[in-house]
Amino acid sequence: MKKINIIEFKKKNSVIDASNYLFNYFSKTKKNNVVLTGGNSVQPIYKILFKKIKSKNIKMNIFLSDERVVSLNSKNLNANLFIKLADHKIKLNSMIKKRKKLNASIYDYEKKLPAFPKIILLTVGQDGHIASIFKDTLATTSKKKIIYNNKVHNSFKRITITLNYLKNKKNLFLLCTNKRLKIFNDLIKKRGSVLNLLFKINPKFKLLLIRN
Repeated sequence: MKKINIIEFKKKNSVIDASNYLFNYFSKTKKNNVVLTGGNSVQPIYKILFKKIKSKNIKMNIFLSDERVVSLNSKNLNANLFIKLADHKIKLNSMIKKRKKLNASIYDYEKKLPAFPKIILLTVGQDGHIASIFKDTLATTSKKKIIYNNKVHNSFKRITITLNYLKNKKNLFLLCTNKRLKIFNDLIKKRGSVLNLLFKINPKFKLLLIRN
């Protein structure tokens, strides 16, 4: 049985407590490069976390873990979630750039992606993907930091960080709500699942379990 580092937040104050826990990793004086996921399950945490970061005048440099290849005004674009949260101290680095070809945007993004971010926060998808790393795709084997997956998964082509980028990274967090705990437990038992591949290359990741 794999020994997973679980940080559990219980019931009523779980979202607040998880936000405060993550906030402790930020510094007032140093550049806070972070890699963050999109998705609905993590938005309540962002709402509290960003409010606290802004109140303390902390600088933050956001990199996305993955992005859907859609139009820039689409509600399905992960960047649009963070555009609402950004301000003069919080900078968003988008994977898809306006008036720039997709391959050029990806190339520029890979060069900027920090080797050692302050934190990486990801979630587990309902079908077992992490970020937009799907089983048996180039994202599981590529030596690059990010790749473009032009195969359609859940209605979208995607750009994503790779498992190779996550190798041995410190402060890697995987957020899981009660609703997805069964999915997590099922995945950890499946040989070759993205979760098992992640555990193999970075067994020290922390599972943030939200018991709400």
